[in-house]
Amino acid sequence: MRALVTALLPLLVLGCAGTDAPPAPEPDSAPYVFCLLVAGESREDHDAAARERIQAEHLANIERLAESGDILIAGPFGAPNPDPRRRGVFIFDADSLARAEALTRTDPAVKAGVLGMELAPLRSSPRWREIAALERETSERLRREKPGEPAFEIRGYTLLLVAEARDEAQAAAVAALEAAGHTVLEGRLGAPMADRRLVILDLADPDEARKIVESTLGRPGGPTYEMHPWWASANIARLGATLR
Repeated sequence: MRALVTALLPLLVLGCAGTDAPPAPEPDSAPYVFCLLVAGESREDHDAAARERIQAEHLANIERLAESGDILIAGPFGAPNPDPRRRGVFIFDADSLARAEALTRTDPAVKAGVLGMELAPLRSSPRWREIAALERETSERLRREKPGEPAFEIRGYTLLLVAEARDEAQAAAVAALEAAGHTVLEGRLGAPMADRRLVILDLADPDEARKIVESTLGRPGGPTYEMHPWWASANIARLGATLR
């Protein structure tokens, strides 16, 4: 899945937290693992040449894991980044944190210690497994149409981590955001990110996203949330449109 392999992705190293406690199952949901990529302690220990080599090896490993179907979605955070320590996201097709951790430990960049990773169970639509077939189709088409150029398509989104609604006002705010028609992926996270929902919006412009999110979630009594501009495969929006 070459859409995952982009020079925008940061260098990685694993640093996972939490347990395998999954979020409560929901109707028509499937288990995944959400991975929040964070800055590691050893990033400054490598010179430019070493970082370039590690990055190339890291991307090759991501491509391998994508082609095997273990990684479904990946992408880095864009600007403005409200928390520079946070670098990006993976979503694994794995039913346990232990499985996702084992897969990540195969990455040469993980072994180099330049980024960390925080893991949490995620339940979302089982149809997200269809992203792998869409990525293969995209790669084959672009190799035919544009030989010698990157065989993937990326675009901007907005990624939200939203506190679970605990009263009617909060629930109404979350429902209003979904009703606006911008949500392309959402799911419930488990420990250590329990009581939060992952929401990916089909909004590439940070200013537009901020206005829309503040008009719904930002109202008095609404849930707390964290918002990140995010880059990932264009196929997320294509598949998400069929799930609305």
